[in-house]
Amino acid sequence: MTSAWTLALRGGDLLARYGGDEFVALLPSCALLEGRPAGERLRSVIPSRPCSVGVAAWQLGVSVDELFSQADAALYRDKGT
Repeated sequence: MTSAWTLALRGGDLLARYGGDEFVALLPSCALLEGRPAGERLRSVIPSRPCSVGVAAWQLGVSVDELFSQADAALYRDKGT
């Protein structure tokens, strides 16, 4: 699964396992509005494995913990919970 996702990313993007079944894609130079379509492209790579996507954009002054919290909240919104 991760190798298929890696092939769907741009050069310079980074995919990493964040938890047991959670992954993080870091997309440098990707605006927030472009993040959702990027997530949808990753989701479409393996349609037999449904997944949820949470998108957040780093801004000056935002800590890594805050960024991950924003992405986690977006992920739960996508899950509908």
